[in-house]
Amino acid sequence: MGEKEGVFKLWLVGYAKSRQFQYDCYGTEKMNEIKTKLQTMFTQICDHADSKIAMAQVSWEKGTPGANDVVVYVLFDRDDSIINKKGGQPIHSGASGGTFLQATDMISEVYLKDMDGAADFVKVVSHIIFHEIMHNKLDASKPQTVIDIHTKGGAGLANSTVSASSILTTENIKIMAGVLSKSVKQYTTDMKDPSH
Repeated sequence: MGEKEGVFKLWLVGYAKSRQFQYDCYGTEKMNEIKTKLQTMFTQICDHADSKIAMAQVSWEKGTPGANDVVVYVLFDRDDSIINKKGGQPIHSGASGGTFLQATDMISEVYLKDMDGAADFVKVVSHIIFHEIMHNKLDASKPQTVIDIHTKGGAGLANSTVSASSILTTENIKIMAGVLSKSVKQYTTDMKDPSH
């Protein structure tokens, strides 16, 4: 196997505002904790023997995604859905997130309202973001790497229902390591400067 090279970058785009939440569970501190949790998960994936990518970075900043990067829009609720505004239908309809392949690019988004006040807010949000990234790279993109992550994604964070107690399985890591370098054009029109 050749040397690992390059960086996989996860771009988080925060549209939710702290004042929208009933409980004090979102804001700059929690956003940084989500970033750190996802950074740890994707570092494990880069470290896997099947990964061609050397390292991962997670950012809440605005930027220009590379060919193998992923963008996830972090919204307060489904009323803010970019997918809905585009007239799209997510690959699987879930209460907490959606991923949709348009004609030219991929939209992934998560909805935080249902996690408002959750004791493990950072963990559950990070897990749902990861789940949507699995859709983005594995079964919503063409060609599909797996037909349905819910049944062929290695259980854990690929299951149809993801919670704070869900785990990143060794199979999740292996499958994602193999596609981290896969090029999936991301929807970037609604990327914006961070506002907490």
